[in-house]
Amino acid sequence: MVVLMVALALSGVALGNTADIYQSGDSNEAYIEQVGDGNEASQTQIGTGNDARVYQDGILNSASQYQDGAYNTATINITGSSNSVEQVQKNGPNFAATSIIGGGYENTVLQSQEGNENQAYVDIDGGYSNSVEQVQKNGSNFAATNIIGGGYENTVRQSQEGNENQAYILIDGGYSNSVEQVQKNNGNFAKIEIISGGSENTVRQPQNGGQSSTIVIDGMWGLFIEKTGTNYP
Repeated sequence: MVVLMVALALSGVALGNTADIYQSGDSNEAYIEQVGDGNEASQTQIGTGNDARVYQDGILNSASQYQDGAYNTATINITGSSNSVEQVQKNGPNFAATSIIGGGYENTVLQSQEGNENQAYVDIDGGYSNSVEQVQKNGSNFAATNIIGGGYENTVRQSQEGNENQAYILIDGGYSNSVEQVQKNNGNFAKIEIISGGSENTVRQPQNGGQSSTIVIDGMWGLFIEKTGTNYP
């Protein structure tokens, strides 16, 4: 079953629309598009092989996606500022992705996944003061956050609990960004890469158990690095 909902605010006037979609079963599709300010989008899918998508353009919007089942896909694309995103998936493997473009600021993204072989992606193009948190439990999960286009004062935290997880953070340019990768248990890999001359960034990699971690620095100054725990190359 396919469900499509579109909300449009004309001439910059915020309508404050609310869109809720609930689907139970397998192979469902849900799409919400909202243009304007103060909108709310909520998607819930229970089952296997479902697809949920949200597009929002404006400020002070919120989008939430909840999926319980395997082989589900959740995607949120945002243009604007001061928006809130939450993606929750249980019983993987599942896929979640959030993209923030257009130099938006003060957006908040939370991705939470439980189960094995999940994938979580966040891409921020420009912008500042955005907050990203990716939380994964169980094993063989993958999390990646990319901040490009010279953004600044963004905060990224990745937390993984279980074995054989992978976490990546890329910062291309920008300054005063704060990133943290926390991993527990064994056989995990974490990598933070800061390139193109960014400055005043803060990096933390606390790890518990046998881990492998890498920090790549290209032309940095004013960089603070903290690595704790047991690591092996």
